[in-house]
Amino acid sequence: MNDEVHETPPLIWVYETVAFIFHLVFNIFFRKISRRGAFKIPRTGPIIFVAAPHANQFIDPMVVLIQILDAARRHVSFLIAQASYDKPFIGWLSRRMLAIPVGRVQDTLKKAQGTISFDAVDNTIIIGHGTSFTTECHVRGFVGVSGSGDLAEIKEIISDTKLVLKAPFESVKAKSTLAKGNAQFKVADRVDNSKMFHNVFEHLSEGHCIGIFPEGGSHDRTELLPLKPGVAIMALGTLAKSPDCGLKIMPLGLNYFHPHKFRSRVVIEFGDPLTVNPEHVKEYVEGGADGKKSATKKLMKDILDALESVTVQTPDYETLMLIQAGQRLYRPSRHIPLSLTIEFRRRFVQAYAAFKDDERVIELKKEVLEYNEELQSLGLKDHQVPNAVRDKQQVLIRLVTQFLTITGLWILCIPGALLFSPVVVACRVISRRKAAAALRASSVKIKARDVIGTWKVLVALWLTPSLYTFYSLTAAYFVFKYWSLVDFTWIRLALFSIVSTIALFAASFATLVIGERGLDMFKSLWPLVLALSPAHVDTLEALRLKRQQLVATLTELVDDLGPELFPDIRERLEGTAKSAKPIPAESDARMDLRGLNSSINIQGDYNLADVPVFSSYVLSEGPSRVSRKGSSGQQNAAETTGVDLNQEITKRLQKLD
Repeated sequence: MNDEVHETPPLIWVYETVAFIFHLVFNIFFRKISRRGAFKIPRTGPIIFVAAPHANQFIDPMVVLIQILDAARRHVSFLIAQASYDKPFIGWLSRRMLAIPVGRVQDTLKKAQGTISFDAVDNTIIIGHGTSFTTECHVRGFVGVSGSGDLAEIKEIISDTKLVLKAPFESVKAKSTLAKGNAQFKVADRVDNSKMFHNVFEHLSEGHCIGIFPEGGSHDRTELLPLKPGVAIMALGTLAKSPDCGLKIMPLGLNYFHPHKFRSRVVIEFGDPLTVNPEHVKEYVEGGADGKKSATKKLMKDILDALESVTVQTPDYETLMLIQAGQRLYRPSRHIPLSLTIEFRRRFVQAYAAFKDDERVIELKKEVLEYNEELQSLGLKDHQVPNAVRDKQQVLIRLVTQFLTITGLWILCIPGALLFSPVVVACRVISRRKAAAALRASSVKIKARDVIGTWKVLVALWLTPSLYTFYSLTAAYFVFKYWSLVDFTWIRLALFSIVSTIALFAASFATLVIGERGLDMFKSLWPLVLALSPAHVDTLEALRLKRQQLVATLTELVDDLGPELFPDIRERLEGTAKSAKPIPAESDARMDLRGLNSSINIQGDYNLADVPVFSSYVLSEGPSRVSRKGSSGQQNAAETTGVDLNQEITKRLQKLD
């Protein structure tokens, strides 16, 4: 089967139309969506896109498939829970996006009669009270403690009131509930996903793409959940069926900045394609049950390593806050764009993990956390501190100017804000209720923020058109009934409704743009107010000096400890490094040819080789590996990099064709 057929599934125009609609929606919901390394995506052949962390429920797969479609024109079929696939709107949307349903045990749980508790000696033994284990439960089935989200596999059923688990419950919530005794519980049979695996094998063997979140469900934790082995079984099973299909596994990191908040940011990072070791496939095919288990385990290790290279993980929330604070305080010689911020943060995580027991790091951690607490007590952000103390006359002028500007902007926003307010209220109320319900049913979520963004988008997507259609029809009714400006006809009514609906959407978008600008300015008012307060002038000055000291201490510490973690940093700083591992930036053949010189020239906006944390890397532009290092001027740049500009222009023109 040729590649064109692979890339032209039935109703692909529906897929691309839905993707385009959500592209517009996400451009409104997110302030910025950036991607790195998309040039690595193979343009032909089967691919399993393995994405993590799964931090934004239904938004995650849509964001990923839109970026893949835009960057490589590949169409991805994501795996989706059967329970979600059966829901009216989500199911309809999933079928249009070529999703493949997969059964999950937690979706088939049924409430059982009686209550259960732990055995006093062995936690794998469950004692029933008024239960009927022999009729309601089955060996290799599952039992779950109600409200804990935790499941345990049944190893043996001894009687109606006693059974043995294969392994004890893991979650603290399940253990504490069972320890109290008389816990409500649910049971489920093992789910048969053989049909799903068969569909996946066929899909990949024909050259299509699969998308999967190997953590299983979405969550809001700071580290990855244990990966499910299904992705390895899919890869090994496909290669066992079609050894020459050329299957690749593509790791993909979803790195959100406040995923549940409106107008937040996200960076999507594509790693290097992973080729499955032929020895793993051979072991999977010829090794029997033990061989399958061993090969799956080895491949899962490779997949985990690949995912860790494109994600940022911390053991707890405090460490994440510390890393983010350190990232803000550290001052490299060049500005680092959003698309490389994740790599920057990942290096900080690695450095902290390696040196967290160093006395200097411990002391700096204490000072940074104290600084964060002072910021919170004053209601300030870190970026507001350097300019918080100024001449009072200048502060007063700026305060009055910004206040008047904000007032004017918000007056312009009032009509659109009032019209859109029912949507805002509905999104807020419904998303919080869904989050509360998800938290009660989960053992891994912290605050269930992973479902908030999804429900905000879904509610707005359904309610906004309905509400604005109602507004336009109401306006049309009053215009034709009471104003008598024109004679009524159904065609005129339809045209008026369409025009007014478009006008309402345009007004709402203008409100968003103007309001966002006004909100950014509003956030800067409080530091100006504090700067005019005699009671806070000394506090702000002390905070500014403390920040300067932290910046100096952190920079010195990074410069000192960096070479121990990355040995070639010292050589790089001295300009003697002969080779370096590249960090590719996003490649785009559609870029303006006028930007070609700047992509080769040293006069870029940033250079990670100037940053000690990154100094083992040379920034390159896409797969052509065109270095930014060199001298200014087109000819010097070409000589330094060994790139023929005429050849490079010809290549890019060919890509445009």
